[in-house]
Amino acid sequence: LVGTLMADLNKDSFVPVIGIATYGVIKGLSAMDADRLDERLDIICHKQGQAYLNRDHNLFVLVDDGSKGKYGGEIDFRAAFEQEASLDFNAPVVTIVIQGGPGTLQQAHESVRKRLPIVVIDGSGKAADLLAYAYYYLHSPLASHASLTPDGLRAKLKHVFGQMDE
Repeated sequence: LVGTLMADLNKDSFVPVIGIATYGVIKGLSAMDADRLDERLDIICHKQGQAYLNRDHNLFVLVDDGSKGKYGGEIDFRAAFEQEASLDFNAPVVTIVIQGGPGTLQQAHESVRKRLPIVVIDGSGKAADLLAYAYYYLHSPLASHASLTPDGLRAKLKHVFGQMDE
């Protein structure tokens, strides 16, 4: 989604939109040669453990942690890469959370831990809504958020990610 947004906003100039993914979850790895990169490369998960690359990103870093079908192998690398890029190139780095799964929560945590800002799109679903709920519960002075509770957060966690161990 972010790649699509950036492509729409920057049609007249080159702005690097870097996709970072775990190598072992990319669908169609054998098709990834220079002659075939114009084929379908969307980041839509069709099966558990497989994803396409998003054609709206113009650069990719694939992190090979040796796993197959396991998301999250790129998270530590991504956080370190983003921090170095922000320092070395004086480049702004923002983690944008739209939907997302458990790896997105881990990525958001790593970004905050490294003092990088995150933007959470409330209402986009899954991890984003969970983070928004937690933020509103802890920090919102609005009366409309006064009814939020830890039990409500647990219920949202179970709803978003299924049955969780206590």
